[in-house]
Amino acid sequence: MTGEMMDGVLEGYCQIFEPDKGLVFEGNWSNNMRCGTCVEYDYECVSFQGNYRNDKRNGYGWEYDQDELQREGVWIDGVYQQAYRIVWEENFVGVGLGMHITLTDNDTHITTVRWEDGKCNGRALTYSKNENRVIQERVYMHGDDIDVVPISQPAARRGVLKFPNGSTWEGDISLDAACGEGSLFSPEGTLLYRGGMFRNRRFGRGTSFHPNGQPAFEGLWSEDVRMGDGRSFTERGEVEKEGVWVDDAFAERVLDVPSGTDAVRCTVLLRELSVGDNALNEVVELDFRRFALLERVRIGANSLKELGELNFSNLQRLRSVEIGEDACTLCARLISPLHAPKERQDLQAKSLSLNEGRVREEMKRMVIANCPALESVVLERNACSDFLNCTIEGGRGESA
Repeated sequence: MTGEMMDGVLEGYCQIFEPDKGLVFEGNWSNNMRCGTCVEYDYECVSFQGNYRNDKRNGYGWEYDQDELQREGVWIDGVYQQAYRIVWEENFVGVGLGMHITLTDNDTHITTVRWEDGKCNGRALTYSKNENRVIQERVYMHGDDIDVVPISQPAARRGVLKFPNGSTWEGDISLDAACGEGSLFSPEGTLLYRGGMFRNRRFGRGTSFHPNGQPAFEGLWSEDVRMGDGRSFTERGEVEKEGVWVDDAFAERVLDVPSGTDAVRCTVLLRELSVGDNALNEVVELDFRRFALLERVRIGANSLKELGELNFSNLQRLRSVEIGEDACTLCARLISPLHAPKERQDLQAKSLSLNEGRVREEMKRMVIANCPALESVVLERNACSDFLNCTIEGGRGESA
C-alpha cells in the first residue's frame, strides 16, 4: 500500500497492491474509508471506475470485465441500481434537458438534468414517484455526479399566489413559492394545470387543460415541461398519444430517416430504425447497445459510411438487421475484381492497398451477440467491407 496516513488513519490519495494481482485499487480515503472518485483493478485491467462514499460504491460508475464495459449507472451502498438515461440525441449525441431514471427495490427516481455533448452537466433535481415530490438536488460535471443534497419535506400552507404574468396558483405554498399540490389558472380564470409544483415550476404528476376545459395532457412533469410517462388528448377528449415525453416532446418509437439526410433526432426508446440511402454520413459513433428496446434496424445503401463499429450485443428484442449495398464502409467497390476495368488493373491494386491499410489502422468490427429474438441478418454487396472482424452468434438460428 502506498498513500497518506495521519495518526494511523488513511487520509487522502492511496494505492493498494496484492501480491498476485498487483495494483487493485487507487483513489481517495477519508477516516479509513474510501470516498470520492476511485478505480478498481483486476490483473492490471480496470474493473470499476466511479464514486465511493462510506467505503462503498455510491453514485455513478462504470463496471468492466477485461476492459470491456459491462454496465454503467448508479450504485447505492454498494448495490447496483437499474438505471436508464433518456434524452434527445442529435446524431446520437445527447443534448438538452433529459432524464436519468433509477429503479430501486421499491421506488423510481427521476433526475432531470441537462446534457452537453452526450454528458450530464449542471444542476439537477431528483423526483421520487412514491413520495410524489422532489427529494434531492444534485450537481453534475462532465457526466460525473459530484454532489447530492437531500431536500426535506417542505412545510407548506394552503394559499393563493399570483405570478408576474398574471396567472394564479391556488394550493400549497412554501417559502413564498408554489410547492406541492394545487391548481394554476390563467389571468382570465381559466384552469391551465392541476397537479404538483416545485419552486413555481410544474413537477411530478399533473394534468394540463385545453381552453375548452378538456384535459390536454396527464402524466409526469419536470422543470415545467412534460417529462416521463403520459397521455395527450384532443380537444374532444380522445387519446392522441401515449408513451414517454422528453423535454416537452413525444418520443417516437419508430424512426424513418429520409435518404440524403445528414442529421437525425431521436431517443434510446426507439423500436425500429430505418435509414434511407446516402444518409447520416457524418455520424462516426453509434452504440446500438444503448437502444434496449430495438427490434428492427435497416440501413440503406451508401449510408453511415463513417462508423467504426457496429455493435448489437445484448439486445433482447432485436429481430432483424439489414445493411444495404456499400453501407457502413469507406472501401471503394473497385477492390473487387468484378468491378475493375481490365485495362486498369493498377487502380485495383492501388485501391486494395489503401483500403487494407485503413482496415488495419482502424480495426473496425461488427458484433451481433446474445440477441435471443434474432431472426435474420442481411448484408448486401460490399456492406461493412472494410471491417476487420465480424461476429454473429446467438439468436434463433445457428451461430455464424
